[in-house]
Amino acid sequence: MAASQMKLLTALLAAVTVALVLIGLTSEMGPQAVQTTELVPDDKEVKNGNTRFVLKPAAPGTLNIHVYPNKDKKNAVVQMVKDLAMRVQELSKYLTKLRSSIPAQGPRGPKGDKGERGAPGAPGLAGRDGNKGDPGLMGPPGPPGQAGKPGKRGHTGETGARGQPGARGVPGRTGPIGNGGPPGPRGLPGPAGPQGPHGRSGPQGNPGANGAPGKPGPRGFRGVHGPQGPKGAKGSRGFPGASGPAGPPGPPGRTVEKYTNTFRSAKMLTKCTKLHHRRAKVIRAGALAPAKSWTYMLWFYPEQNPIGHWRSLIHRGKHDRNRSPSVWLNPRDMGLHIRMADAANWNDGCDPTEHLRMGVWTHITITYSDRTRDFRVLFNDHEVCRKQLKGVIVDTAGPLYIGDPWYAPAYGRVGNFMYIPHHALDEKQIKHYSHQKLTCSVKR
Repeated sequence: MAASQMKLLTALLAAVTVALVLIGLTSEMGPQAVQTTELVPDDKEVKNGNTRFVLKPAAPGTLNIHVYPNKDKKNAVVQMVKDLAMRVQELSKYLTKLRSSIPAQGPRGPKGDKGERGAPGAPGLAGRDGNKGDPGLMGPPGPPGQAGKPGKRGHTGETGARGQPGARGVPGRTGPIGNGGPPGPRGLPGPAGPQGPHGRSGPQGNPGANGAPGKPGPRGFRGVHGPQGPKGAKGSRGFPGASGPAGPPGPPGRTVEKYTNTFRSAKMLTKCTKLHHRRAKVIRAGALAPAKSWTYMLWFYPEQNPIGHWRSLIHRGKHDRNRSPSVWLNPRDMGLHIRMADAANWNDGCDPTEHLRMGVWTHITITYSDRTRDFRVLFNDHEVCRKQLKGVIVDTAGPLYIGDPWYAPAYGRVGNFMYIPHHALDEKQIKHYSHQKLTCSVKR
């Protein structure tokens, strides 16, 4: 942009110079200056009798043009053109040198006044269509539309064939016998009868018989013992006899406990508990001594018929599979389901064939002997179930629940619940405890 402006300026100056020279040749006036205040003649050319047009810069960015008329105008014009061409060439070099000395960009001038707003430009050509953008995210679902009008009611279909009769339902259980009505009011007492006449005095009785003979008198005192005689002299000690040959070793000894019907370790867990909800009573593990052999005894009074689900009576253990032991009522009858967890099977045990009776007290005993591994169950002091476990019991240190937290409770009452650690009782010993007085409110 700067190079084109410079060329335009050079051409303009050349045109102005030619115009001024022509004006000077046609004028008969004396010397006159254009765009200058000083006239400098060329002494060398004056001596030769020629007119010289001098282009001399007075200051950077300006030119001095001097016009001298002469009689010989034709030669002057020719000479002028030659000089003008030479001067224009020098001027071009000068301007090129001047342009190189000018800095590319001067300091920024002060901000000018804001110009008037120009007229709006003509509308540009319409641009080409842009690239298609990526599909946007799915917007939220719109509100539900209004409900359409109900359609016309269809024609009534034909009546279907009659279905087969359903199976006969299970007969319901007989309800409990209702309580007897209250006794009727007591009748009014009848009127008192008349008092009878006094009887006559009886005859005097006969005299009594003689009394029995008196008892014999007391026995006399025993006589005093005589004094003891003096002690005889001590005889001399005899010589010891020779030792006999040693006998053969005997069989290993066996510790035999003294048979007894009472045990100091026996612990009464509860005298009477209503089992009407889960965890009806919980005995913490620290209150029960762990033992390898043991006996549990309790009276149980069922108050509910089967309901189709397992019902928990007692459970000792930290969780459902830790059973030492656990007792349930069967879902569909009044039989007991008794289980033990040992090293071979966490659900070992036996189920008595004899069942409990609704509303009747039953004494239940469960024993385990670590020496023989016999697991026994007794009802009312006679055995109803026995099994020899394959593995040793693994854990007997958990809490004891009357009605565990994992199953529905076996509705009823539990009385005289006892725990005897370290002993598996026999029938005679069990009978001693089962005949103790039962203090639960429901009578046997």
